[in-house]
Amino acid sequence: MTAQVAPWKLPRPKPELVPVSLEQAREYMSWFVNRRAYTRQTDKPDEDSGKYFFYRVRDYKTKEPLALDVETIRRHLSGELTIGLYAINPETQYSKWVAIDGDYKDAYRDLRGLRWELQQDGVHALVEMSRRGATSGSCARNPSLPSSAVSIYITWRSAWPCRSKAS
Repeated sequence: MTAQVAPWKLPRPKPELVPVSLEQAREYMSWFVNRRAYTRQTDKPDEDSGKYFFYRVRDYKTKEPLALDVETIRRHLSGELTIGLYAINPETQYSKWVAIDGDYKDAYRDLRGLRWELQQDGVHALVEMSRRGATSGSCARNPSLPSSAVSIYITWRSAWPCRSKAS
């Protein structure tokens, strides 16, 4: 009995990086950055699990956390690296935006239900399909979402099945 060898496949072509100006990065920061702390995704997946992880970026010598800057945002927007932002401003406990990833089978249905609940309170959110489920997001120019309200919406949605009135 001979072992079967998988057919050779061409490697995926690397996508072309999108040029992003510092002005565009500054505009993005004005919309989405609530604080200068951030995380960065590892460049390569873990050898054992195959998963990528996020870590706090630190100065090589002092080990102090580095503050988010416009150049890092520019590199993120152009596709050179992946970063994670914190939604809640620690001083005000408000957020300009909320993003929820639902990486499970019924995520699209559930997040549509959450969107309906948010709309009842005048908060408009988008829901889109993703590779493993769905993503929902909402944003405002000024910090307008108290973190306590965001927690209530998320807790409510996780405790109850989706209602049929969700659009």
